[in-house]
Amino acid sequence: MGDPRPGFETVEPRHGPWRFSWRWLLAGLVAGLLLVLVPGDTRDHVLGRTDQVTAEITAVRLDDGCNSGRRAVYSLAWEDDDGEAHESVLRRCGPQRRDVGDTVDV
Repeated sequence: MGDPRPGFETVEPRHGPWRFSWRWLLAGLVAGLLLVLVPGDTRDHVLGRTDQVTAEITAVRLDDGCNSGRRAVYSLAWEDDDGEAHESVLRRCGPQRRDVGDTVDV
């Protein structure tokens, strides 16, 4: 008695997601354009080419914005190796855990 399943020669090849499609080509072009068009600092951060720094908290406030309720918004300041001053904002869901003057690694 023979095998009732069809043989390999009669089965149509599957077209998986790894096959060429215009959607993959378009997605690659969009990703490439985004990497070229975004500002240098953002691009470096996305590509993992940024260094960790120790920043000082210069201001803290609470606001809405998390599903669980309030969030703490920390204003940060630090200097890089060249002595250039930088500022940023760090938002964390939950209660305030740091005070002005504390340092954080970011």
